[in-house]
Amino acid sequence: MKTSRHRKDRFEYDYPIGLIVIVICSALAIFLRSRIAITNVAMLYLLGVIVVSVTCRQGAAILSALLAVTSFYYFCVPPWNSFVIEDDSYIIILVTTLTLALVITTLTIKIRAQAEHALDREERTHAMYQLIRELSEDTTVLDTARTAARTIAGIFDATVDVYLTDEQRVITQRAEVTEDGSLPENAEPLVRSILKSGVRTTDLFRSGQRLAVRHGMPLICAGSAVAVVTLVPDDRDRLNDPDQMHFLEALCDQIAAAIDRLRNSAAIRKAEVEIHAERTRNALLNAVSHDIKTPLASIYGAATSLLEEEQRLSPENRRELVESISDEAERLNRVVNNLLEMTSLDAGLRAKKDWRPLEEIIGAALTVLEKPLRDRMVTTHIAEDLPWICVDDILIEQVLVNILDNALKYTPVSTAIEIAATRNGDNVVVSVKDNGAGLVPGEEAHIFEKFFRGKTGVRGVGLGLAICRAIVHGHDGTISAANSPGGGAVIRFELPIGGAPPQMGVIPETMYP
Repeated sequence: MKTSRHRKDRFEYDYPIGLIVIVICSALAIFLRSRIAITNVAMLYLLGVIVVSVTCRQGAAILSALLAVTSFYYFCVPPWNSFVIEDDSYIIILVTTLTLALVITTLTIKIRAQAEHALDREERTHAMYQLIRELSEDTTVLDTARTAARTIAGIFDATVDVYLTDEQRVITQRAEVTEDGSLPENAEPLVRSILKSGVRTTDLFRSGQRLAVRHGMPLICAGSAVAVVTLVPDDRDRLNDPDQMHFLEALCDQIAAAIDRLRNSAAIRKAEVEIHAERTRNALLNAVSHDIKTPLASIYGAATSLLEEEQRLSPENRRELVESISDEAERLNRVVNNLLEMTSLDAGLRAKKDWRPLEEIIGAALTVLEKPLRDRMVTTHIAEDLPWICVDDILIEQVLVNILDNALKYTPVSTAIEIAATRNGDNVVVSVKDNGAGLVPGEEAHIFEKFFRGKTGVRGVGLGLAICRAIVHGHDGTISAANSPGGGAVIRFELPIGGAPPQMGVIPETMYP
């Protein structure tokens, strides 16, 4: 907001302007004094006084009014070019002219002052609005400090520092702005003094060849200083104006509130993260304590039986125990793999995409679950026009394995499972349908959350479908679950093909080293 300074610069030559206007009026009066009535000449001088009053400051306007009456008296009142009055009636004209000149000057200056005050107030309101809007867009305390420094520097034509502090009032960061790009003078001693006293402070320092004034303002919120603003105006007397100082204090109040709001928001977010982490940790411990302990107990029991009862066990019983150890170890391996997979995905695992046929990925997933699926009827329906897709085949295979494993857990033994794959424009759609009891209404979206398990008593950590969602979203795809009209649940995910598939029969070079 530089208009106030420009107005001040405009008044730099107001006394010469006032003198020039009166000289012009006098020249015209001398030319017209013998041609028009003396009262009309007086109106000419009044016109000049009005012009000076509108364009110049109060002192210049009053001086011009006095010069106008004096010039009118000397040049236009007979006898001309003297201060002698032959006719007393001219005294009334002189007094009237002087009174009108002073009244016009006073009223014009008052109106102009009110207009300038209104303009200043409008400029300050606009500047305050701009500051509040910019502060509302900032997301960090340092951004807020930089916005504050930039705004105050622009409004007051000053070199500005904003020193941020912590709860112990120790300076942590510094944001600075100058109009010429130079670094401000270090004001940390002044800042420490302000933080200790909590009041506005001013000091003097030498900047180059001149003595500069530095003002320090504490940013107080909730009774505590959250930062300190220091500014060195180009005009040393700029902040001697009470209105300017009150405006600076109002700006500082808004900045302090913005900094305090961001700090509170950061503290709330940190607390929420800690609460979420604690809940996740507790859920993980509860799930892992059961789903790891149970297979370990089975493995330990079977192994102990083999060691202690080896001579009395028949070959069939020993085989059953070995198979039990193998099955439980495989189940334990899947639990651990899910935990590791979820950790990798949370850490930002990136998919290594390559062109692969979807039939191959589905076949690999069925091979992984060959033993658990031996008592199930699994049917696959793959569209003939299905192209190759550009995906990370290992991750998509994990998606299918987790969805099939979920179907195994939540459906009765010997029920069928259907796998279908079709094309939908530039995407492929894969669905896995079971023939169980289906989903509980309202759980369709929750089953993809971490540690969510639809039915109590079902073994599992509750990470399988959460991993599926993370992998599918990492491929810019979508995944959903719903109840099938014919009974059971169907989980469907859709993946983009990934561009123009390679021609059939052409093997991409990246498939083999």
